[in-house]
Amino acid sequence: MCPFNLPMIARFSELLPRIRNWKDLIFYRPGPAARYAHIDALFAEQGIDWKLIEAHWPDLMRTAISIREGALSSVALGRRSFLSTGLM
Repeated sequence: MCPFNLPMIARFSELLPRIRNWKDLIFYRPGPAARYAHIDALFAEQGIDWKLIEAHWPDLMRTAISIREGALSSVALGRRSFLSTGLM
């Protein structure tokens, strides 16, 4: 292996997050008609609610930019979301 490839491989591996307990997750289709030959059983029958995402898009972008700029930590956001659900 060429030593010049090592940093590239190291950085590339950071872009591949591991999903824990993926069998417990629900994957949504981009639309109800979308079908996949070999992995169709992994997806729920309903599609993504694009209108819901569109309605909340400005808030989602504001939150993402705040996290990126360091004005809001993802931990604090998670804590706020958890507390606002009334589960605690």
